Amino acid sequence: MRGVILRAVALCLALGATAAAADDLIPAKRLTLMENTDLPGGDLSSIFDTDLQPCEKACLTPNAREAMVFNGNNGSCFLKAGAGDPTGFDGAYAGHVLKAAKGAEALAEKRKAELKFIPDWDWPQATNLAASMADRHVTGDATAEQHLADAAAQEQNGEYESSYRFTGAALNLDDSAANWVDYARRLMLAADNDQNNAYTLRSDAYAATLNAWLRSGKPAEQHNVLVQMGLALEANGRGSDMVKALRLAQSLQSRDDTAQMLADAVGKYGFRITDNQTQTRTDRPRLCATFSEDLSPSGVDYTTFVKLPEAGMSVAVEGTNQLCVEGIQYGARYTLTFRAGLPAASGETMAQDTDITAYVRDRAAGVRFSGRGYVLPRTGTASIPVVTVNTKSVDLQIWKVTDRNLLRAMQNGYFDSPIYDYQEYDFQNELASKVWEGTGTVGNDLNKDMTTRLPLDEAIKGQPAGVYALRAAIPGKEAYETPAAWQWFAISDLGLSRHSRPDRPTPLVHGFGPPP
Repeated sequence: MRGVILRAVALCLALGATAAAADDLIPAKRLTLMENTDLPGGDLSSIFDTDLQPCEKACLTPNAREAMVFNGNNGSCFLKAGAGDPTGFDGAYAGHVLKAAKGAEALAEKRKAELKFIPDWDWPQATNLAASMADRHVTGDATAEQHLADAAAQEQNGEYESSYRFTGAALNLDDSAANWVDYARRLMLAADNDQNNAYTLRSDAYAATLNAWLRSGKPAEQHNVLVQMGLALEANGRGSDMVKALRLAQSLQSRDDTAQMLADAVGKYGFRITDNQTQTRTDRPRLCATFSEDLSPSGVDYTTFVKLPEAGMSVAVEGTNQLCVEGIQYGARYTLTFRAGLPAASGETMAQDTDITAYVRDRAAGVRFSGRGYVLPRTGTASIPVVTVNTKSVDLQIWKVTDRNLLRAMQNGYFDSPIYDYQEYDFQNELASKVWEGTGTVGNDLNKDMTTRLPLDEAIKGQPAGVYALRAAIPGKEAYETPAAWQWFAISDLGLSRHSRPDRPTPLVHGFGPPP
């Protein structure tokens, strides 16, 4: 029981430390660890039956503790107000507490606000990295200068993993922006030479540049941080953010080498047109350009940024990142110029004019039904409207679903949505039987949607009441190439009759049969 209680106390202390530091960009306290080391004396309190991490967190609570020792042999933790010189002790970790520089948190808050292109969810990655450095890189008894000298030597020898680890050990002692930049750079070198761990190393490198930025001071130092951040962003597949980082670096301090890097990045990742398409599914075709970033939903007249070849054309924002030009015609070729300066919602602008040339082909032949279902009488005139484009006729089939298969047809969703080409085989072979096949003549006006009523009197003549499906297809086209259209309808032997009588002002409506 005593062990359970002490473990709970340790956990509460650890959680308290976590909660207290949850909103800190810069850890108020950090540890430097030494392996196989004891720090005799100065004990304030002890926790038993615990682990290293809870011991560390308990040591970093706001109470005045200067050191800790964790004995891994028996799971005991000793929190200290002061301690003697380090002595050897196998299986023990000793740690000294270091405090963040005065004003570090205020500076970090200011710096964070300046990186407007970094989303809020990126910052926990940086703070979690800073909080875990003691465990990632045991410092030992060497100085920061000694660790950095070893890191430089290892980098010179091509030992990039050792290089970044020595730099991390130095960071536990000297939490400076310059050291964070070197840590990020050496993580990137290690990633380039370790494909198995490249993703994690590059992710940590990006987080390291955020930590460097939070601690950066003068513009020259900020510039260096932003250049390394841009490289890390590019390595993590965020080229457009690389452009923003380099642009901010140049605004703080202009440098020729960064200017060239920025120009290259803008060419590869800057705000630009990434795709274009001709939309020809309606009577009114459109030419649409897709951009690498979102456009402003309001407040920008994009018409002024598009050179249109003819009067009467218009420009509209479609979705979040498309500009579409309307007023074009089928069978014509157009060249549109999207001018430099066209702005994104982020404030980025196109660096140069971009031309798009496209030929607007005639619409592909197609067929569809405008309704979902019809009830047709067994006798009298029966017809169903069909909408076609660029075809003079359609191939027609009528399929009857037997009563016992209606439930299964509903379960398969055939009534709720169109029957797709990959569903036709099962439908035709397992649920329905073909009762009629023929051809329907439809209206045809080039590139226009044409609605034609298909007469079905002869097709359904003699068919019993029930549920049917009409299939319409473009002649000579397979369903996977040009989808067929399906229309459900029911043949009913029920109907309505309407009668008026002089003694009743309102007409009466009855089912089939003689009036009352």
